[in-house]
Order: sequence, then structure tokens, then C-alpha cells
Amino acid sequence: MSAFLGPIHYWLYAKIQHVQDRTARLAQEANAACSALAESCLATVYETYGEPPARQTDLADLIDPSNIHGWLARQIQLTEAREAALLKELSDYCGGTAWELAEKVFAEDGKRLGEAAVKTNRYDLEKASGLYRAFHDTFLAGMPCDGGFEEVSSTDQEIVLERTTCPKAGLWKQVGVSVPNMQKLYQLWLAAFVAALNPAFSVSQACGDAKQRLIIARA
Repeated sequence: MSAFLGPIHYWLYAKIQHVQDRTARLAQEANAACSALAESCLATVYETYGEPPARQTDLADLIDPSNIHGWLARQIQLTEAREAALLKELSDYCGGTAWELAEKVFAEDGKRLGEAAVKTNRYDLEKASGLYRAFHDTFLAGMPCDGGFEEVSSTDQEIVLERTTCPKAGLWKQVGVSVPNMQKLYQLWLAAFVAALNPAFSVSQACGDAKQRLIIARA
């Protein structure tokens, strides 16, 4: 990654902000529907992982210009840890209600971001590869230099991708949140995102300790 701040850094930071926004919505929804202790849960998370930067602050005013790569990598780690830790805290107080609420928030977030991607007119949404490109531009999946998805096969009707690691599962275990529940949330997000792009397609993903597979196919 370049030592100079450029479009790729803003592209990545926008994906980080998507997760930060979703985490904030989780806290707001939980406070209204689950428990007034949700604010305390969020405060506990911030004590451990720090509070995210204000949404309107420009990246150039936040980033360490002498360590752009390290700063962004750290923000990814903190952002994903905050969301996982918040869900753990909420589930401790609200049990299954917290997960039901999270399912709603993740599905709504996937739909919203999918609709936003459609409006850009940047993607060929009649091809599986076009849907994957929209996913890649939206979904936070680590640094560009990390081991990302590699194409196994691709046609207009279906694209199959794999990566040799499943880093989110490792983080979830470290935080102590339910891995199956988190995987379900991300599948809901993916399904809503792809349906918003083109309802003729569906998506599935499997994530184990050693491999992650993503399939986007015309239903």
C-alpha cells in the first residue's frame, strides 16, 4: 500500500466507516428495544477498544502520514472488535433478543448498502462478477495486501471464490462472542446486499478455521 494518501486509502476507510455506522445503529436499536444498559455496554466497549473517530472527520486529518498502512490496519482491527464486543455485551444482558435485533440491523444494513451500490451505476449487475465487484468495494475484509479472495471459477451466472483464512472467526473467538451467531449475521448481510443488487442472484458463504468460500450465483 502506498506511503502517500490516495484513493485506495479513502476506499478502504469508507468500508471501515460502514462497520462503524452499523455498530452505532446496533447500540441505538438495542437501547430502544432491548435494554437501557445498551449505552453502558457501548461505553464498556469504548473503554477497551477506544471510540471511533467522528463520522464527518476527513481521513487526512486522522491518519498518521508516517504509518498509513499500520494506522488503517489498526482501525480495521479495532472496528471489527468493537462490533463483536458490543454484540457479546448485549447478548449477556438481553440474551436471544440481542441476536434477533442484530439480525434486523445487519439485514437492513446489507439492503441499504446494496441499494447505494446500485445507484452508483458502476457495476454490471447482470453478471456474477459485477455483483462480486460491488461486494468487494463495500465489504470490509482486511487490508488490500492481505490474503484476499481468489477466483476459483467464474461465469456470467456464477462466481466461486476462496481465501485460505477466515480472520473474522479468529477475532470473534478472541472477543468471546458466538461464532455461529456472527456467521449467521454476516450471511444475512450478504443475502440482503446481493438481493438489493439483483434479486435474481443468491449468495452463500462458509467459513471454517482453514478456509472461507463465497459463491454468488443466479438462483
